[in-house]
Amino acid sequence: MCREIQPRGFVYGCSICNFVFHIECVSLSLPTFEDTSSHEHQFTRLWLRQSSFTCDACGSSGDFVSYICSTCSLIVHKQCISLPRIIKHILHHHPMFHKYFVVADNEAGTLECAICHEEVSKECGSYYCSDCKFILHVNCALQDTWWYYKIESKDDYEKALVVDTGDPPFVVIKDGENVMNTEIKHFSHRHNLVSTEVVKNVNRYCDCCSILITTSFYLCFQCNFSLHKSCAELPRKKQTWIHLHQLPLTLIPNCFFLCTLCDQGCTGFAYKCMEYLCGTLCCVRCAGLSLVCTSQGHRHLLHYYRKYDPKYCNACGVSIGDCGIYRCRGCDFNVHRKCTYLPQV
Repeated sequence: MCREIQPRGFVYGCSICNFVFHIECVSLSLPTFEDTSSHEHQFTRLWLRQSSFTCDACGSSGDFVSYICSTCSLIVHKQCISLPRIIKHILHHHPMFHKYFVVADNEAGTLECAICHEEVSKECGSYYCSDCKFILHVNCALQDTWWYYKIESKDDYEKALVVDTGDPPFVVIKDGENVMNTEIKHFSHRHNLVSTEVVKNVNRYCDCCSILITTSFYLCFQCNFSLHKSCAELPRKKQTWIHLHQLPLTLIPNCFFLCTLCDQGCTGFAYKCMEYLCGTLCCVRCAGLSLVCTSQGHRHLLHYYRKYDPKYCNACGVSIGDCGIYRCRGCDFNVHRKCTYLPQV
């Protein structure tokens, strides 16, 4: 019934058929089951002795005991009766809905689970964001409880739709004619910053990300404080999938820290988790990582795999271990997260 092994204790069994039930499973297996928070109809227990089925809720196989909704013609595992209907998953910025046969007929092509990168069957349920065409297998989405939380009320749903970016990072003092403003007042600095062109043969590094400045930038002429245009526009709060707490991270200037994600010593701005007793700091590059990225060492897009076990990183040659990687499946090209930053030369 539950497909789990009980190491010791009593069970119900038929020695002729090698048919066994845990005592707890039999006592909890009611003929009918109703959970309107997950499905609007009642499920009825169905015994399929020596027969297997595919669960319409999660897409995986089952044996012997199932529950059916005769109104919707659904057959599900017992544990799938109470799947959360709406979740907020750490990998996506919108709430995700569980629907049976979730993908409409007009959706062309195949859809790939963003966690395991295997195809999601259009004939079974999954967690899906129809606005973004973002999809997860049920078992992938729910495999770790800290990767998601249930949305159980209208207020929770409306809160999950709001992306909190905090106050604007700067105030415009003087508009510019081109893509940059002429003068701004940035929250991180006491003086105004002025749009400035790069001077040839003068190396200047950004006080936010510590990377060489090669295009027009913002400069404080009194302090030589410099920011890339993109760094000046970084949101003061940022929702990121790379940290277990789902509160937005807060942008903190003038830091000297060890990035929790790439394990590199950094100076400049950091995104900090303000959750009680956490205080995780990550650099602005890691905070900006997406599930799909590029690397100068490979011509194809790389997809994030949370669990994959290649022998070594193709960039640095070091064993990857059990940490997540970026991978091109077609070329079997695998790199550490921090190695995606490495220049080609």
